[in-house]
Amino acid sequence: MPIAVSGPRFGLRRASAGDDDRLRRAPIGRLANRLFWLCAPGQTRREHAVELQKLLGLRSFRLADWRACLQAGTNAAWASDRGEPIVQAMLAHLRGERVLVPAAAVLERIGLAARVRARKRMFQALAKGLNDAAREALENLLTFDPALRRSRFAWLRGYSESPVPTNLLGLLDRLKYVRGLGIDAARAKQIHPARLNRLLAEAAVMTVQHIADLEPARRTVILVVQIADLEARLTDATLAMFEKYIGSLFSKA
Repeated sequence: MPIAVSGPRFGLRRASAGDDDRLRRAPIGRLANRLFWLCAPGQTRREHAVELQKLLGLRSFRLADWRACLQAGTNAAWASDRGEPIVQAMLAHLRGERVLVPAAAVLERIGLAARVRARKRMFQALAKGLNDAAREALENLLTFDPALRRSRFAWLRGYSESPVPTNLLGLLDRLKYVRGLGIDAARAKQIHPARLNRLLAEAAVMTVQHIADLEPARRTVILVVQIADLEARLTDATLAMFEKYIGSLFSKA
């Protein structure tokens, strides 16, 4: 039996023959009229949904939308691994295309796939063009060096900032070694700055053993961004130490 809204004080009542004309003249116009007749018996829930989609100018989620959401999520994940901006980017795309939002589980699967895809793109961007010699040199940073009594990577990170001649020579030796690895510092700029800062923060708390236990692709990425950052930090540390040392000589004169 069709129903109609009687008013805010009376709730729902049985529809009468004049309800259609009254709804047509209501502020919501055609939409209210269509919603009224969608309550008629004999129509299934799916038929109601199709009618509403046509009325509101929407369409259902398709395979092409799955791919488009994956691309939108990948672009958002290029800057961050956080799920919220990835989902927001996909929802914004669906709203713009006037597509019905799928189930949360579907969006979750697309978001996870987008995050994996963005990470793969980041790894490829940082490792692109590295020859076998450069990769081997990076791997050798993690091996124990008897002459240093530690790994080369630990030696590069473990410099003193005290302005004395021996420490200044140590910084110059480290800077020369880093530049000899052939890792262009501009390589790190090929990824989003937020991603780069995240990788540097993760690597800063990792020991040599932790880095060595990473999967090969991630290990290479960590070493590349660390070497690029070390070159800049060693250069700054060398200049700062030289200025302090020269200043101390003038103070003693």
